[in-house]
Amino acid sequence: MNTYPTTLYRLIVPPTLDGLTSALNQPYLRDSGFRLLRRDVAGTPALLVNGTVDRERAEWCDVLAGLTGAQVTLGHRSGGGALLVAVDDRAYALAYGTLGRFMVERDAIDPGFGIAFAVRALLPDDIRQVRRRFMGTGGRVDRSLVPGGQHIRMYGIDRTGEIVGQVTGRTHNPALTVCRRTGKATRVCGGDAPATHGSRR
Repeated sequence: MNTYPTTLYRLIVPPTLDGLTSALNQPYLRDSGFRLLRRDVAGTPALLVNGTVDRERAEWCDVLAGLTGAQVTLGHRSGGGALLVAVDDRAYALAYGTLGRFMVERDAIDPGFGIAFAVRALLPDDIRQVRRRFMGTGGRVDRSLVPGGQHIRMYGIDRTGEIVGQVTGRTHNPALTVCRRTGKATRVCGGDAPATHGSRR
């Protein structure tokens, strides 16, 4: 089976069908006409939602028309899917495409899961990006980016005055399918969720 860039959320709902259902963004699914399917994945209960949203006219058409005086009318279609599954005593959501993340209720997402995964999995000498919020400075957010990577200590994170909201780097963990299949490190971004972005050197 091929791997694909996936955003994985850990959910703070019971690992039951009712719990999984409560983690869905029901108004969004209803307004978009998306269908909910009950499924079984490796012997555990799961819910599958997928669909597309058509736009007859993209929002940027007016900008181009205003700049050029030309008639610009182009539509587009966005798609996505979400698979919610119970694994042992936890519930998870796998989100795909442009729309997948909107199918999951934000309040049902464990906000520390992605960071906790990144702290354990990323190579400490190859951290590419850190995003943090500073306490008591009017909500200031800082993003430090080092394309070639550097040790996490070089980012100078203050343990008492900063909240780290995202860490991006590489991992070479053979327990991950993409690393095992390619034999290479893969880029992972840890925020609300750990998101993989394919294998890279």
